[in-house]
Amino acid sequence: EIRLSLVGSEMCIRDSNNIFMKIILDGTGISNKPTGLGVYIYQLVNSLCQISTNCIFELWISTSLNNKHKIYSLDYPNLNIEKISLNSIGPLRDLKFNYYKSRITDDSIFHSLSSNFPLTFYPFKHSVATIHDLKFILHPTYLGRLYKLKTAYLTKVFNNGIKHADRIICISKSTRNDLITYYRSIDDIDQKISVVPLASALKKLPEDKNEASGNTIFDKPYFLFVGEFRPHKNIDGMISAFKKFYMMDKDNENFLFVIVGSKHASKTKFQMSDFSSEILNNIIIMEDVDDHQLVHLYNNAFALLFLSHYEGFGLPIVEAMELGKPVITSNVSSMPELVKNTDYMVDPNDHIAAANMMNRLAVDKEFYDRSVNNSLMQSKNYSWMKTASETLSVYNTFSEQ
Repeated sequence: EIRLSLVGSEMCIRDSNNIFMKIILDGTGISNKPTGLGVYIYQLVNSLCQISTNCIFELWISTSLNNKHKIYSLDYPNLNIEKISLNSIGPLRDLKFNYYKSRITDDSIFHSLSSNFPLTFYPFKHSVATIHDLKFILHPTYLGRLYKLKTAYLTKVFNNGIKHADRIICISKSTRNDLITYYRSIDDIDQKISVVPLASALKKLPEDKNEASGNTIFDKPYFLFVGEFRPHKNIDGMISAFKKFYMMDKDNENFLFVIVGSKHASKTKFQMSDFSSEILNNIIIMEDVDDHQLVHLYNNAFALLFLSHYEGFGLPIVEAMELGKPVITSNVSSMPELVKNTDYMVDPNDHIAAANMMNRLAVDKEFYDRSVNNSLMQSKNYSWMKTASETLSVYNTFSEQ
């Protein structure tokens, strides 16, 4: 038996086995620049729509988003994309959100896909918050200028989200531990947290036309870093490590360090002129790279160098591992969860140790091959379908109440 019933302004479709839930997905965190958050929102929504048989999704995106953004390529019968006049963060967003909140009925679920769970005059009936990390709460100076003022606002946003969200998704065990430690005064906070890791989808994408013609972007082996120029990304430290590696052996002068990512206002002190010209000749910075070029860069890289001071997850690590590339990464925050082998981890502040590990990859083929095998083995733990399935499990807890 299938019947239709009107609840408020929403139509809920029920049969003898299923209740079709409406999920409001706040995707206003997507920006025109490529970011890890943008990847998360696109891939999660894409996978949710493919595997869900009892959910209708409404994705909210900002009117400022470019009309050519790939999010518009998502075309599913159970997905409706709504453009709304909301920024990703800020007091004005919180004020305006109260207007849009009227669209969220009591029988639907609201899911904030960014950590910026909105401040509203009254709480949601059913809500989920994805907390990506606490870096700006734990390390306020990462915010750059006016960091004290920004941190005060973000602390209020986080406190609101942690307190009022019915369910919390953390993208790593590290973020979950940070959350429980920082908010230990909140009763039973650990009971509403689910750890749902991210994944990579680069393996499914074709490379750019350079690959088809048999050409590579660079004619030298290169270490690759992918990420924005932000303070916690440790760009300066990685360049220092590359400099020490470069000077270790004459053969190392043949290597490049390729940095893929856009500059950010919070990273104000970094200047390429701080480094010698001989090193600068071997450092390539690429700001505008599409997904197909990124696949090409990963596939032709010698290894990924990713020495961040803090990561909620560390998506480039999983991307590199999926494509069978060695990874040298930090032994802090969430990064050990991904690599799971101390042979490929270093203190992000120990540039000599990082350089030694880079040199070992360059001269020790057995060590290099072991690193490749470790990457391929660990990458099997992650898929966007798994991420979507575990997210659906969180939604289903509401129907069990």
